[in-house]
Amino acid sequence: LACEALGWESEIEALFSRLLEGYLEGLEAGEDTPTPPEPSAVVRIREEFEANPQRLTDTVDAMMLPCAPEEESAIRAAMEPYVHVQLEQDPSLGERFFDVVRVGRLDLGIGSALDEKFLIRVRGPTDSPDDDVVLEAKEVRSLAGIPCIQASAEPDPFRILLGQARIAYRPFPYLGFVHALDTVFWMHGWTNHYYEMRVDRSYEDLGELRQIVYDIGVQLGRGHVNAIATPLDVQLRHAQSEYIARHEDELRGLIARLSVHTTETWREFVRATEDHPALQAPVEEEP
Repeated sequence: LACEALGWESEIEALFSRLLEGYLEGLEAGEDTPTPPEPSAVVRIREEFEANPQRLTDTVDAMMLPCAPEEESAIRAAMEPYVHVQLEQDPSLGERFFDVVRVGRLDLGIGSALDEKFLIRVRGPTDSPDDDVVLEAKEVRSLAGIPCIQASAEPDPFRILLGQARIAYRPFPYLGFVHALDTVFWMHGWTNHYYEMRVDRSYEDLGELRQIVYDIGVQLGRGHVNAIATPLDVQLRHAQSEYIARHEDELRGLIARLSVHTTETWREFVRATEDHPALQAPVEEEP
């Protein structure tokens, strides 16, 4: 999709090969294997980061929408077992780290646009608002109705939490889940410096996209089979590599079909939700 958007269709097959190369290298990596150098686009974007706690706090407060008092009470009460587990995992955080400062609703997201979401601002390491921590509670839906996925009828937060823990070198902090308002929410902390790559302006050239694709492959390879077959991890890694070798052509065709389906489904989603207030683009006034 990125290649099509940027006019690099002729590079799709080569980029898939680069993705696969990274994935297979990730499969073979051990715990002590160093990660590859950061992609140049990541280095450039990181250098543009600016530490501005006040601006972050103001932005988060502006995102928080009012919630009913009973909703806030339910969220605060549901936090107790979540906090207990977080402190058991990392006692160094301190008993007051998760003291709730503010709770509000959140109406952002694409895949989660119609899911219930809350922002919870907590104290953090000190009483200063400059180091407050922002947690997001996002509704977990059951995937039992999707035929290509094995899922229970009950929403399963661990499907998401384990995926988060395996899909990147460093997952979002404070992963967990809560039961509140007859809903299961998975929890994670926001990072102070978060950036979403954009196809239209994040890559200066094809080389930068190639680096990103390779790095994605390595992260997926290292995380995909991580600790899910212990003590047979080595056997699983070899089996996965052999599977890729046998089915590479099928995977290439599948990715092409998924790209088409993704575009078609996105257009259908836009049509179906065009009247939803949370998804309306802001109207820009004439200068």
